Amino acid sequence: MRFDEIQDDPHLVARGMVITEHHPLFGDFLTLGNPLLVPGETFTVRSAPAHGEHTDEVLAELGYDDATRDDLRAAGVI
Repeated sequence: MRFDEIQDDPHLVARGMVITEHHPLFGDFLTLGNPLLVPGETFTVRSAPAHGEHTDEVLAELGYDDATRDDLRAAGVI
């Protein structure tokens, strides 16, 4: 099956297998939901982070201070 066939399948839509997701840069898009359906449990699908979205957090955890991160950014390293 192609995705364009899947997205219109009433059974898959009713079971939450085809969902609309929002990406902060690209807007809304259709994607596949979690295939695991467990009574009483909710699974969420979320967009991947944008390129570099967590760079400052990761470098801070590695011990780089604000000034060093600013220097790396100015040098084009990050």
